[in-house]
Amino acid sequence: MLSILHISDLHRSSSDPVENDEVVSSLLADLDRYSVQSPPVKCPDIIIVSGDIIQGAPYGKTNFRDIQDEQYHQAELLLAEICNRFVDGDRSRLALCAGNHDVCWNTAFSAMEKVSEQSDLDKLTYSDFYKPDSIYRWSWKDKQAYKIVDRERYNDRISRYWDFVEKFYGSANLEFPIDRTSGYSLFEVDNGKVVVACFNSTKGNDCFAFHGDISSREIANCSMKLRDADKKYALKIGVWHHGCEAHPPSQDYISTNPLSDLANHGFGLGLHGHQHSAAHNVQYVHIPEQRRFPIVSAGSLCAGAKELPVGRNRQYNIIEISDDYLSGQVHVRERTQGNIFTAAVRPEFGINGAIDLEFDPPDMRVLQAGSNLATVSENHDVAKAEGMVRSGDYHAALEILDSCDLESNHFARKLFFEAVQESESWIILLSRVSNAHSVSELVIICEALAETKSADAAIQAAKNFVSTSEYDDKMRQEIIDGLVIKKMIGK
Repeated sequence: MLSILHISDLHRSSSDPVENDEVVSSLLADLDRYSVQSPPVKCPDIIIVSGDIIQGAPYGKTNFRDIQDEQYHQAELLLAEICNRFVDGDRSRLALCAGNHDVCWNTAFSAMEKVSEQSDLDKLTYSDFYKPDSIYRWSWKDKQAYKIVDRERYNDRISRYWDFVEKFYGSANLEFPIDRTSGYSLFEVDNGKVVVACFNSTKGNDCFAFHGDISSREIANCSMKLRDADKKYALKIGVWHHGCEAHPPSQDYISTNPLSDLANHGFGLGLHGHQHSAAHNVQYVHIPEQRRFPIVSAGSLCAGAKELPVGRNRQYNIIEISDDYLSGQVHVRERTQGNIFTAAVRPEFGINGAIDLEFDPPDMRVLQAGSNLATVSENHDVAKAEGMVRSGDYHAALEILDSCDLESNHFARKLFFEAVQESESWIILLSRVSNAHSVSELVIICEALAETKSADAAIQAAKNFVSTSEYDDKMRQEIIDGLVIKKMIGK
């Protein structure tokens, strides 16, 4: 199982600052909690930082470069210490992208000039300010139009971030070297089975334009680079900063178009920050079949109280990915008292602050070169079976799943048990499955045995189940106790 430490929005508020030592010690104290809880959460294997490395310098500050340099210095110390504590100091196991706070507003403004001639203003329309790659900006504070006149200077508004990135990874052993001109960075993890692509979502973002965007050209170039690498990735993770949801009047978000592009190019999971609140949604893309693209947001690790949404505290996520890369869980961790993190207690995060994830089979994302054709065929059958289960045609789903390997294909097995339980096809279950892989499967198997054979057979199956945690032991005993009671009352 792959475990990801997903943190975001490291910027510090001057009104509610937090020191590096406080952040690291809080993360370590929480590691001590979740790694021994029941069931335990796996210690992180990699770290993903989805933008806003620094707070940035206010517009109009003459010493903005010195302010940024000091903030990036502190950020490097923080991330280096997190690397040392969580991934043995291996900086290649930390992936990060830029956020809107990493954009230098002062540099962006210096590349603009006022549109002062009335004749020029009269020619401008609403669309001139908001169309893609527009060179025009509007300042509501000044009631003034501006024009980008120095594109090279304008592009330098993110250069200090890239200076920081190149310094941070200076001695790291990266499979894909950092290239600041590409607009993305690539990191291989989990022994080359997973690739993380960190995109710059600050395209067109500056002191007057707050939206996020990812260049379609950069997504296409990233996809071509991965294709040319000729590797079979079980999962491709896309990372960016801006959120994809916002209140209607807001411009501070990214449209779904780049996200559809990512799904189209075979990315199975998206991670972002920016909104300072943990969340999960699923983007559906039709190209030409419906594909799921789960998107997970991390809250802010370091933002001050005034920068956090109402009712939200500092947060971060632990994301666990199953060994077959078809499912996972997001564990939302939230600050409670002081700097103590624990499982988020919120209805939308489920029991123990956990959210379930499901990924499309690899061939439903994009078939990688060299994939086994038998596996591709089976995954296609599984995708069809999932559609049958979701539509309630459980018997048709069981017919399709009859030819699938239920021992090795985790997702096929999950669908099989769901279809069996909903249709009460107990004979089919017992003819295909001899033992339970989890407590949830044990419940269904015991139900099948109790219905078709006897309560004694079900009790014996529960006793034979090999548990791997205290939680499993507890649940198994509850199953046995329940079966004994049913036997005593003759049900």
